[in-house]
Amino acid sequence: MLWDMGSKKSLIEFLFKDKPLKLILALSDGSPKNITQLYRKVKTTYSHTLNLLSVLYSLDIIEFKKVGREKQVKLTEKGEKLVEILKDLIREFY
Repeated sequence: MLWDMGSKKSLIEFLFKDKPLKLILALSDGSPKNITQLYRKVKTTYSHTLNLLSVLYSLDIIEFKKVGREKQVKLTEKGEKLVEILKDLIREFY
């Protein structure tokens, strides 16, 4: 795996990097997105987006749903709570 999520410090270091944060916030409007929409919005590569989504999935922050030939990505309930906390932090400090 790309990140060792064994410690809280590792989790915080991962979440507050630019691309993972943008990826989580890109999903915050509630509508499922496909992977192509996400990597274009976050302005990263397809493979890097897949790696980030893999970590978020392992943390139960997102879920995948197969719709026809494409995978849809959306936040889990845990992911939605995380987005609210992140948005509160952003409003407070920026």
